[in-house]
Amino acid sequence: MGRLVLIAPLLLITSFAWFGFSNQEADDPAISAEHATRLIANQSDRTGEYSTTDQIPEQVGDPDKKTTTPTPEDLDSVVAASPDPEERKKNERLAMPEWEKIFNPNGTLKDEVNHTGTITVNGVPDYIDIYDGVYAEFILEEFSNGIATDMSALLPAEKISDEVIYRGEVNAAHDLGHVYFLRSMGKDDHARVYVGIERLIVPVDSFIEIEFNQLPVKVGSGNPWWQLKGERKDGDLLARINLTRGQPAFVEIEEWQGSAYALLDTYNGSPGHGCVRQPAFMYCSSEPPIEHPTQGFESWDSNFQLVETIPPDNFLQLGVDLKRMLGFNRNFSGILVRTPEDIVVKGFRASRQTAFLDQY
Repeated sequence: MGRLVLIAPLLLITSFAWFGFSNQEADDPAISAEHATRLIANQSDRTGEYSTTDQIPEQVGDPDKKTTTPTPEDLDSVVAASPDPEERKKNERLAMPEWEKIFNPNGTLKDEVNHTGTITVNGVPDYIDIYDGVYAEFILEEFSNGIATDMSALLPAEKISDEVIYRGEVNAAHDLGHVYFLRSMGKDDHARVYVGIERLIVPVDSFIEIEFNQLPVKVGSGNPWWQLKGERKDGDLLARINLTRGQPAFVEIEEWQGSAYALLDTYNGSPGHGCVRQPAFMYCSSEPPIEHPTQGFESWDSNFQLVETIPPDNFLQLGVDLKRMLGFNRNFSGILVRTPEDIVVKGFRASRQTAFLDQY
């Protein structure tokens, strides 16, 4: 799940893995490029065009009734998933960014336009000019595809400080790929966070958790086991996208209160091949927006033989309007993205234009 570097301790801050053989269960096969293509084609046949559907709860704005019940799809509510930036500013509705306008294929930030949309290099990243971004990051995380040794394999636990990262097996159904992140501030003074996650479609039940932490979370020293260091604070957010037979089925958003997460909002249903937009959040499923170069990304098995890196075949996204969700804006120090067997840890140190990255 990552790039091999020369100094072992530095592997902790790259989110890459050494590849090795893994035993696959009958219903959790390694995914080849051909198999991924067939799954994409089958999904497209079932779900149709990529669209966004607004689902309005029965009592919008009622803080005591955050859990929403999906309403039947209204054809009049189907809108473009990525509206024109000027239109987005006018209506201030939650809308997913077009990640290919933010990141180059190698993950670096784009600088191709100014705030008016004129093509020019102005020294300001395009996520600021286009999306009023506060910071954006691209986290490199490669697939082990269930057949490799992964440097960020996870032993999950209830407490962050009890979770362990180790070199081990990660089944393809729980494998994480590159992660995209954007925080922006709308003209309505609503802070919004967006996350995109590359993954493989495997017909196995799983989940992806996206946890926003106010206190720093880091990886401790060790070899070959590394303990996470950090703890939760009241107000931390957790979004859990539940997968049924490899497809997103429902999403829950919770807030840390005292000693446990409490439900804030939920949507019971799949976005299909598109997006579902609620008043305070939206989530989407589609093909990955960016094709990345394979040059320079070497993956190895347990015998130190090169293993072919496969592309992702699915892209899950989550966007949250913090002010609508919480009643006010909130800053976070970092993000954890985890599955039952894999994890990405990322910390922010914000500056004027971007956030530097602590990455594992």
